Amino acid sequence: MIDDNESVDPHEHTEGLKRVFSDVAVRDHGRSRDFYYRHSCVAFNAVRLARISTSGGCFSATNNESFHLGFVVSGAAETLARGRPVTARPFLNANLIRKQDRFAIEVAPHTISQIIEVDPKILMDQAVALMGKEFDVESLPRDVDLASPIGAALVRSSVATLNEIKFLASANLGQLAIASFAELLTNLVLGTVLSNFNTNGSELFGSPQIAFRARDYLVAHSDEPLRIADVANTLGVSIRVLQLSFRKAYGCSPLQFLIQCRLDNAHVRLLAATSNDTVTAIAWQCGFIQPSVFAARYRERFGELPSETLKRSR
Repeated sequence: MIDDNESVDPHEHTEGLKRVFSDVAVRDHGRSRDFYYRHSCVAFNAVRLARISTSGGCFSATNNESFHLGFVVSGAAETLARGRPVTARPFLNANLIRKQDRFAIEVAPHTISQIIEVDPKILMDQAVALMGKEFDVESLPRDVDLASPIGAALVRSSVATLNEIKFLASANLGQLAIASFAELLTNLVLGTVLSNFNTNGSELFGSPQIAFRARDYLVAHSDEPLRIADVANTLGVSIRVLQLSFRKAYGCSPLQFLIQCRLDNAHVRLLAATSNDTVTAIAWQCGFIQPSVFAARYRERFGELPSETLKRSR
């Protein structure tokens, strides 16, 4: 779902907030005499990204059922939730709002902010898959550091993803790529808000049978939006056990094997391409979100660029 809107009407701004939060109360529509509000949003695979540009203002509201992480691209915003204020500065820190939190926020004039919302169940399921256990949402800090390498990666990916998803969706392309974006952002959010991943100490050994079943599943479903967590869940094991088993049996990770399968799929599609097909479109259809990375991996596997394969097929 794509939602873009722009308004100079404070009432429309209030109504827009009510579509995202409940119990909205606007105290001030900004210090600037010329009010404006621009909102660009994409929702995909239980993830929602929004970029908001505003002349400033103050409002209070209750968060919905999502896990809400917000940071500032330019300007500043101060959020008060459960008695603790958090001032977000550009790219340095983010404010965490849990589901059903009541909060108040003051946005400085001419602020651009980025919001990431993730379904809490999806986030918790991913935590269980990665760590072997759930985490305590109530113990998470409200002031989230974005200066760490993983925090910086989250910022870069979320800013770039919003534009990429809008393009892919408008072109009706890249369902595999969109699923890859969703998994990437979910993992980055999880890694950013948690100080470290604690794995289950009992999961120390892999199994050849798990690796064999995983290989067959990856081959059969390589042309579908697929997360490694989905494979682990299907096999009834954690991601750690799946990775250990697969690497022990095949010398590579399940993700590396999946990439090879998708490269093979792309090779077949390039050889059978029509005059309307392009390398970029085929890359997206096969789950590669960065054409340059796809080209490099393709050349490494097949000894030529995908454009050269496409040219030979015509």
